[in-house]
Amino acid sequence: MNESNMKQSLKRVVIFFSCINFFFIGAAYLLIQLFTTAFDETTQERMREEVNNYKKRIEKQIDRNFQMMDTVASIIGFSELYMTDSFHIALEKADLENDFLLFGFFDMEGNGFISREKTSYTISLNGAQPETKEMINRSYQGRKSVSNAFWGKFSHEMVLMFSVPVYHDEKVVGALIASDDVDVFSDTIGEKQIFSGNGTVHLIDSNGNFIIRADESVVKEEKRSILEEPYLPKEQAKEIRASLKKSKTIEFGFEYKNEKHNVLLEPLKVNEWYLMCINSSENANQNIYRIVKVIEIFMTVIMVLFFITLFYVIEIIQKNNRQLKKYAYFDELTGIYNRRRFDELAEEAMKRQKKCAIIAMNIRQFKFINEMFGKKRADRLLIYIAQILSKSIHEGEYICRESADAFYLFLMNTDRRQLENRLKMMISEMVHVEGINSTHYHMRIRCGIAVSTSGTDFQSIMTHAMFALEKSKENGQEDIWFFDGELHKQKQMDNYIERYSYKALENSEFKLFLQPKVNLKDHTLSGAEALTRWIQEDGKMVYPNSFIRLFEKNGFCAELDLYMFEKVCIQLRMWIDAGYEPVPISINQSKITFYRENYMQELRSILDRYKISASLIILEILEGLAIDNIAEMNKRLRELKKIGFQISMDDFGTGYSSLNTFAKLEIDEVKLDRGFLMEAAGPDGQKTQLIMEGVVKLAEKLSISTVIEGIETEDDEQLAIQIGCSQGQGYFYGCPVEADVFTKEILIKYLTEK
Repeated sequence: MNESNMKQSLKRVVIFFSCINFFFIGAAYLLIQLFTTAFDETTQERMREEVNNYKKRIEKQIDRNFQMMDTVASIIGFSELYMTDSFHIALEKADLENDFLLFGFFDMEGNGFISREKTSYTISLNGAQPETKEMINRSYQGRKSVSNAFWGKFSHEMVLMFSVPVYHDEKVVGALIASDDVDVFSDTIGEKQIFSGNGTVHLIDSNGNFIIRADESVVKEEKRSILEEPYLPKEQAKEIRASLKKSKTIEFGFEYKNEKHNVLLEPLKVNEWYLMCINSSENANQNIYRIVKVIEIFMTVIMVLFFITLFYVIEIIQKNNRQLKKYAYFDELTGIYNRRRFDELAEEAMKRQKKCAIIAMNIRQFKFINEMFGKKRADRLLIYIAQILSKSIHEGEYICRESADAFYLFLMNTDRRQLENRLKMMISEMVHVEGINSTHYHMRIRCGIAVSTSGTDFQSIMTHAMFALEKSKENGQEDIWFFDGELHKQKQMDNYIERYSYKALENSEFKLFLQPKVNLKDHTLSGAEALTRWIQEDGKMVYPNSFIRLFEKNGFCAELDLYMFEKVCIQLRMWIDAGYEPVPISINQSKITFYRENYMQELRSILDRYKISASLIILEILEGLAIDNIAEMNKRLRELKKIGFQISMDDFGTGYSSLNTFAKLEIDEVKLDRGFLMEAAGPDGQKTQLIMEGVVKLAEKLSISTVIEGIETEDDEQLAIQIGCSQGQGYFYGCPVEADVFTKEILIKYLTEK
């Protein structure tokens, strides 16, 4: 099977698998959304209707009580009955003719009469219960009122106290009070007709405390307040507590004994009370749940078909596995490893054996050989070189051909002389290849060698080897060139990057990568950080640690910062045009860019060009920008915030981070460096955690949001949550990816789940 046939076979398999997979996902999503929406809307609407009915009945009962008391108060005030000796008899009669537990009257001097069960009592205002005294004082001020439930010392039970002013000649001359037991509302609340007996209604106050409970409560434990578990977790209780004070309708849900319940809190016009309606989601909508069960069975059948298909795909892949590996890991012409497999093996070997050397090798003027001797003979030369390299390496060493005449070797030698001798022996055999040497053409092989040093990663060594090879080409005399990391050679590397930076900018080789930022309270997507990746036309990547330092030094970072700022605006515009709700994007701004003369105008121009709100962009700065002049820095920050930007301090906790500087800067967000997490896992972790917690609390008091970077494990995340950080960022949530990948795999998924 050639590569073309294999690709066609894999393409058919992928299409077949994708169709089934997309059908399953689409059908499941559509059905679940359909029934979930119908279920939620039906449940909420029924709850509102039921609660409104109860609300009207309770408010009507309260109004009826006030009407009766107003009638009695009018008679007392109009006839000045309260001034007669027979007033207590009239009060007893009024008590007998009403359903209240007691009737009472207090004149403006605080002298009172209480009638209960045909018996009158004389009482002073100072001797009354605090709840009664509060009601009377309100009526002295001309207000009607009703108390919360309290224990009545006359009735010896839980009561509600009603109070209305008594007028004579439009002047308040006293207060008429009446108490009623809480059962007057309990009978209404305790009814079992709500949701066909599957719901309950309670009466609570604005602090979430129960005033009256339904007899058949969902939660069997005698909880004093709904702001306790299982009704509400601590995090949500704070939010609900604030909403209760605003006297607005509140909806939430909770789970009790593996059953989900919906809750509706409806405010009453009296004392900031709330009616609390609770219903069982499943019992209240049994028909819908039956349909859901049918869907589950249907989905199970689909899953069975899916796995049958999956096994079929696996069988096909296994048949083609050997051929696939050949094309995935081996060079088709020479049969040795390709660059991809070489990188994997060499990088893994470096983890086990730190000492190694990488050699970049190519043939001088190979294009000329191709033209002079023809492609077939040139291909035979490449095969011959691969054979020589294969027999010259030892166990644990690797070779590869990347393209054309580019070969790489991973050798375990690190001794300079031994490496040079080994390569000279290989080259000596290569240049005597039959068919080219006989033409009197002197073939030259050039090598660039990089030896690993402490702390050097694989990609850095590869870059060093390629640089050494370039140096060999420039030198012209030395075919074997060692990269030794000296300062002048580093400058050569810098020159190489600097030479191509403007061309790379023109060719759009600087790509926008995005890494997600996550809200640690609800694990939703809160934003993204824009990162720069330099991907050359041949697909090779120049890593940020190779060019950022140089660009900050030579000033090119100002051009790159504005270029990436525009890329961010373009991406936001693409999201908006596609109908996606954009998330804020953070982008770094260097010191050179930040103090650029026309910086503000340039930012405004880009924003206007793409019609982007500055509120969608967070500008990240380093604390070092403010070291010289904090006042000047804050002036600059205020100008940016006036445009609408948010400001974030990046990498707090590194270098010369100062709490004094942090507290003085007018920023919106601070990003804690990963170094905090690394130290927190060390022997002095407890101290580090206290420092982190202190920084977070200080930021909270300054109304500054906190982001912790470098979250790579669940333990890291738990620590971030424990110290109170607002947001998290790191490989635990996702590595930096290209903007279109971020859109498809992260943003759309978040918007869908939202």
